[in-house]
Formats: sequence, C-alpha cells, structure tokens
Amino acid sequence: MQITLMGLLIFPLGLLLFFMKPKLLPYIAVMLCGCTGMSILNLTGGGFGLQSSFYLCILWFIYRLIQKLISKDFNLKKVPLSLGLFFVFCMASLAMPFVLSSDIEILSVDNKYTGLSFSSSNITQFVYLIFVLVFVFFVSDAVYDKTLEVKKIIKYYLYGICLVMLITVYQIFAMRLLLPFDEIFRANLHGNVQGLRIYGPCLEASELCYYLVTGLPLLYRANIKKIFKFALIGLLILLGTYSYSSTFFVGLILWVVLELILIILKYARKNTFNKKYFYIFMSAFFIIVLAIIVKKELVASLVTKVVSKFADTVTVNNVSGSERTTALKTLLKAWSKSPILGVGFGSSRGKDLFSTWLANTGILGFGAILIYLINAFRKNAGKYNYLKIPAFLVWICALISVPEPYNLFVWLFLAIVYNVTEEEE
Repeated sequence: MQITLMGLLIFPLGLLLFFMKPKLLPYIAVMLCGCTGMSILNLTGGGFGLQSSFYLCILWFIYRLIQKLISKDFNLKKVPLSLGLFFVFCMASLAMPFVLSSDIEILSVDNKYTGLSFSSSNITQFVYLIFVLVFVFFVSDAVYDKTLEVKKIIKYYLYGICLVMLITVYQIFAMRLLLPFDEIFRANLHGNVQGLRIYGPCLEASELCYYLVTGLPLLYRANIKKIFKFALIGLLILLGTYSYSSTFFVGLILWVVLELILIILKYARKNTFNKKYFYIFMSAFFIIVLAIIVKKELVASLVTKVVSKFADTVTVNNVSGSERTTALKTLLKAWSKSPILGVGFGSSRGKDLFSTWLANTGILGFGAILIYLINAFRKNAGKYNYLKIPAFLVWICALISVPEPYNLFVWLFLAIVYNVTEEEE
C-alpha cells in the first residue's frame, strides 16, 4: 500500500471537510472528478488506485446516510427502471463465463487476447459499476430534494476543468524542463507515459479529451467576462488539439455541430439574429487567424498532425486504428456467441464502450442502458436542458473511443437532468 504525494494532501482535506464542512464534499469531488489518473492511494498487490473524487464521494455517502438516519427521512428518490434493469442484467451476465465455452476469444481488461474465463476483472469491474450507480443514486436524491444546488455543481465542475487545464499546461513545461509531473499528479498504477503526448492528471490522452470536451458547452454558457470565456475555450481547444487525440477531434466537431443546430433552431423560432452569437464566432475566428499569423508554421504543423492522425485512425493506417479494428472484430465475434446476456460483465475491455458493453452484457444489458440514455436526453430539464450537451458529448466519445464508463463526470449530468424539479426549472 502506498499513499501518494497528493494523498498526503487529499486524505486530511477530506477528513477536515467531513467534520467541518461536509456539505462541500460533493462539490470538491465534482471539482476533482477529471483527475482520473491522480491516485491518492495505491494497492500495489491488487493493482488498484483510489481516485481523490472517489474518496471524497465515499465520505459524502457516509454523511448523507448519517443525515437520513438522524432525520429518519427515508423517502428516497428512485433511480430510473432502465438503469436498474441494466444493473440486474450486468449482475446476471456474471454467470456467463461459467456457462460458455473457454474457446471464445476476448480482449481482456489487461489488454490481452485470450480465452473466456471468470477472473478477478469480473468482480472489480462490477464493483466499479456498483460505485457509479450509488453515485447516481445519491446525486439524484440530493438534487431532487435540493440538498445539492445545480448551479453550484456546474460552478465547481468548471473549476475542475480549469484545474485540469492548468495541470496540463504545467505538464507541457515539465516534459521539456525535466520537472516532476507523474509523481505529483499521476502516481497511478495504471498510468503509462505516452511520449510527448499530453494527458494531464488523467490515465491517458483520450481520457483527458473526453473530459475536456464536456467543458466546451459549459464554458460557452458560463456567466463570466467574455474575454476570460474566450481565453478558456481557446486554451481548452489548444490543449485538446495538442494531445493529438482523435477523441477530442470528434468531440469538438460534435459540439460545434450541436451549437450550430441550436443557433439555427433559435433563429428559426424568433426569426432574429442574436448579436451575441455573431460576436462569439467572429472572436473565435479572429483568434484563429491571429494564431496562424503569429505562429504560422507551428499551427500548420499541429493541425496537419492532428488531422493526419485522425484520418489514419479512421482508415486504420496507424497502430491505433489497426488495434481498434482488431479489438472491435474480436468483441463483436464474442458477442455473436452469446447475444442475449453477453460473455459476462467485466470479461472483456475493447477500445470503445459500445463493443465492450455489447460483448459483455449482450442485447439485454446494452439495450437497457441505451433506453436510459434516450429517456434522459428526451426529458425536459427546463433551464438546465443544456446539460444534455456535455452528457451527449462524453457518452458519444466513450461509446466510440474510450471504454471507461466509471469516471464520475460520465454520469453526473444525466443524474442532474433526470431529477431537476419544477421549482428549479
């Protein structure tokens, strides 16, 4: 067991908050939820690293349970039926490795092609699932009874986006000046150095990017001075581009398309052009042009590399694209051997969440979570409808390129959208 450098800070901070300001625990957890590679405790024997946000959430869960016991208020907000069914189907699928043939080839959680068998990953992945579902349950209940303020959640989430960007900027300098980085912000057993690619306090570049893209629509609507807003959005886009991650490229394009659709719909309804959007896009265009003029060669080189990597990945002309294709074919073939309940939750882990969950949980499990997502995006959340945009971006990025559903920000916005009350709307 190893307590990391950040653990020496976060552990006492969590205890201090628990006894002095327990209501701040969920907000600080939200602020740190993007630091997915920043472990505060590593169990070297079991290969487990405890994220700071998980630790703070556990303390918050304990506090909420104590509150409920003292007040004797057990009128809890129920989670959607589809999400409950997803959990049931995932649990039922754990029996499949005992039923199916070991000749079925899978890509294991350890990134090895092997025969199907029940292993520790089935248990650990299911425990992670239980944790995020408990998180959804507690957030849903707290938002519903107004214990958690939605505006405050968004504010602290944006603090977290800025914190991750700041740490990532430091990484760029640290790599060139040989300053300490991983041992401070990324002392996680599962982290791997990816050359000069930036990954910030995350496990890898793709995880950094599917977190950062959620910040785009939130910063775009943040109630801050325009100069700071544009500067932060510009920095976010620059860092995402500099990561050379196709995940960010997809998320950025999706965000731009969604915002353009919303603008067109708003224009069509009012038949007037909002000057705010004109200034936003003109400012963004001016910044891009200025950057090209000042650093023409650098920008051209960077854009070329990003576009080339994305094209190579899509057309399977590089290692990443080839690996993704092979993994996808392997998991789809495994799913075809057990299409109803899959090969068992946690049995395999591909290069995208779609093939991973389809292979592991079959039509029943994947169908249930798909219904949950569709119902969430259809629900009217009043003035918080825009929270569907970061939720949509992170889930699309996960389904197509990041098989990591256990980070809290993946579930946060859906839990809010599902449970905003009429008074808050």
